[in-house]
Amino acid sequence: MRITYAILGLLLSSVTFAQKANNTIIKANELYKKGDVKNAEAVYNEALKIDSKNTAALFNKGNTLFKQNKYNDAVKQYQTTAETSTDAELQAKAYYNKAVAEIKQQLYQQAIQSLKQSLKLNNNDEQARENLQKLLTEINRQKQQQQQQKQEQPPKEKPLTKEEAAKQLEMLRNEEKRLQKEIQQQKNKPSKNEKDW
Repeated sequence: MRITYAILGLLLSSVTFAQKANNTIIKANELYKKGDVKNAEAVYNEALKIDSKNTAALFNKGNTLFKQNKYNDAVKQYQTTAETSTDAELQAKAYYNKAVAEIKQQLYQQAIQSLKQSLKLNNNDEQARENLQKLLTEINRQKQQQQQQKQEQPPKEKPLTKEEAAKQLEMLRNEEKRLQKEIQQQKNKPSKNEKDW
């Protein structure tokens, strides 16, 4: 009989514990809806202090970080949500949002992986599929532009070795000597100023 009371007491305390976390999340959600994302983040943190594995608080905190342009922190938060949750739908949403935050940071390869992960969990998500296709198309376009720019640039001349520089210098000296010799010969030639009678 005593064991039954202990188990019942544990169940009631865990229900109270979860209820307190959920009430805190509701308060944070209201702040988020009003656009007060900074305070909403603080309240989600309070909920996570009560229940560190609460996936709703984890996910929503990621959303507040994203709205504050803290994309790197949001990526980490969504990753934690996906790893903590056992709900495939929530995991898919977390990976999708993670991909969007990675795109904002121009981390395209990571975003592709996150979108693929999202589609593995929810292959009916057309928005994830469309964004993956757009991202792959954009990456291919950028690669083509880079290749085109490389082709348009003239090849860079490699620097001369000491031997090549010495040869070119010697050729220039010889050409200068030849030209000076030619000029001297023309000066030394007598001019023919014959008068025509």
